[in-house]
Amino acid sequence: MDKKEFLTIGLADAELRATDDEKPMLVGYASRFNTWYPVGDFLERIVPGAFDAVLLDTESDVVASMNHNFDLAFARQSAGTLRLKSNSIGLQYEADITDAGGRLVWEKIKARTIQGSSFMFSDASSSWEWPQNELPRRTITRVGKLYELGPVVWPANAQATVQARRCAEILAEARARYGQPPGILSIPEAELATDAEVTAIWSTIDSIREYVESPDV
Repeated sequence: MDKKEFLTIGLADAELRATDDEKPMLVGYASRFNTWYPVGDFLERIVPGAFDAVLLDTESDVVASMNHNFDLAFARQSAGTLRLKSNSIGLQYEADITDAGGRLVWEKIKARTIQGSSFMFSDASSSWEWPQNELPRRTITRVGKLYELGPVVWPANAQATVQARRCAEILAEARARYGQPPGILSIPEAELATDAEVTAIWSTIDSIREYVESPDV
C-alpha cells in the first residue's frame, strides 16, 4: 500500500447538470475512469473498481461542497442528501438541494457558469509506468478514503495549485522505489501561484485538515 496521501484532488470530465425545479438535484461525475490527467511532472488515471472498497465502507461520510470549501457544503451522505455509485464511466454522485446555499450552486450549474467537478481522497494504491521519453504514468487502483467531492469552477487549476507540492513528493517516492529509468524527460517546474492563490489554497487546506482530523470523521 502506498503512503497515505493528504489532499489529493482528482479531475473529472464532469458531465455536471442540474435537474428540474420540482426536485432540485445535482448529478455529475467526480471522476471518470481511464482518463489521463496531468499531476505536476507525471500523468495519472483511476481505473474501474478503484472506489469499490470505499463505497462499501459503512463509516464513510462524504460531503458535497462548492470549490472544496466545507463552509459551502450542501449535501452529505449521513444526512441522506448525497448518493454515490460507481459505474462503467466513473464515480457518479447525486446531491439533493435542500437549502439556500445549495440552491445558489444549483442555479450557477443550470446556467453553465460552473461546469466541472473534482474530489478529495487519500490512502491510494497505485502502479507506475515509465515510458521512454514520456512523462511517468501513475495508475490508481484503489482509493482508501474519500472525503469530499462536488462542483468546482476550475478543476484543472485546483489540480495544479493545491497539489503542486505533493505531486513532486509522490514522483520522488516512485522513483526511489522503482528507480529512475533512462530517457525520462526532464520537466520544468510548474509556474508559481500568485500570493492571492496561495492564501486561498492554504485556507482551504486548513478547513479540510480540521475536518479530516475531527474525532467524528
